[in-house]
Parts: sequence; C-alpha cells; structure tokens
Amino acid sequence: MICANKKIKKFVEINRRSDGQIAEGVYIAIQTRISDSQLINFWLGTKECGPMLGYNEYYNMWTPLYSRGNYGENYACGGNWSSHAVSLLNTRRLGKKGYWHGKDKVSNNNPGDKEHCMICDDGQLLMLPEQVKISNPDIKAIDIDCSVGWTIFFPSASDALEDMLVLSEIQISSLPTKTKALLQTGMYNIVRQRLLDLVKTFNL
Repeated sequence: MICANKKIKKFVEINRRSDGQIAEGVYIAIQTRISDSQLINFWLGTKECGPMLGYNEYYNMWTPLYSRGNYGENYACGGNWSSHAVSLLNTRRLGKKGYWHGKDKVSNNNPGDKEHCMICDDGQLLMLPEQVKISNPDIKAIDIDCSVGWTIFFPSASDALEDMLVLSEIQISSLPTKTKALLQTGMYNIVRQRLLDLVKTFNL
C-alpha cells in the first residue's frame, strides 16, 4: 500500500489481522487504486456501531461517520452512513477545529444564504451589491449556501473523534431515525472512547 500518511501506513502494517480487526472490536477497511496500490480511503468501525471514522488520502484528513445500521459484517465501511456536517446539530458549532470539504484552508465562518436585489435597465438585468437593498426590486437572486451540509474534515483522527456527536447530541440531531436507533443502544459512548484511545495511542 502506498500512503502519504506514514502513521497510517505503519499502523496498518503493525496491527492488521486477517479478519480485518486492527484492535479488540475495531475493524479497518482500505480502498486502494488497482494500478499502483495507492491509498484512496481508509475506514475504522466496530461491530456495535459500524463505520465510525473515515480518512481520505487526497485531503490527508479525517471525518466522523454515523452508520444507519445496514453494514452487515463489513463493520468498517459497509452500508450507508451520514457524514459529520454543520447541519447535524444546532446546539453547538460543529467543526471548530475542522476543515470544510473541498477547501484547502481552515474555515469556521458559515457565509449563509445571500440575497441580491436586481433591477432591469434597458432590458439588461443588473445585480446590485449584497449590501444594497431596495424595497421593490424588479427581481431577487439568492445564492444558497450549501456549506452547512458539506463534510467536515479534521487534520487528525483524534480531533475528528473529539468533535463527533456525543450520545445526548445524537438524540437531538438531524441524523436519520435508523442511525439514532442504532447509536442509542448504549454502546456508542463506549466504542467511541475505544476508538479515541486507539487513535491517540498510535498518534493518528
């Protein structure tokens, strides 16, 4: 496996077992490019909660995952899951230490939707600056901010797990009903802590 993140490469080489377990109750899955074995994605998950943590080699960053419970025996990356995003919760700001998907720099400012007034001048539509508001514009244009739904990536696995929703937050989050039912069984906090201890031990 070719991997720019040497910590992951060493972690896999030292700990991987034939059954996919990397530690007691923690499983991994690896996606590589066929042509040269270059790592694309790396996942960690458990029997109790399925996929819980994902790493993307292109961004060299981590993100929490919330399974819907249909992972079968593919504990690390099977089934469907929700990504960690601002839209999951409105009681605290998720991703304070995070990186937005698709951006190269840290961003903690959610720009929000922007409304522009437009006027018609001799058959041409002119967009006024966002700050200029008129009471009766000919038309309004709205730039919809989708960043609240973008996956938040973190520079380390431990940062990702520390920002991950806790059990009380899952109950009030916008996660799917199936996800809530799976994660509210009581094992979530235990396996989340198990993963956190593991990634801190290996400094991931």
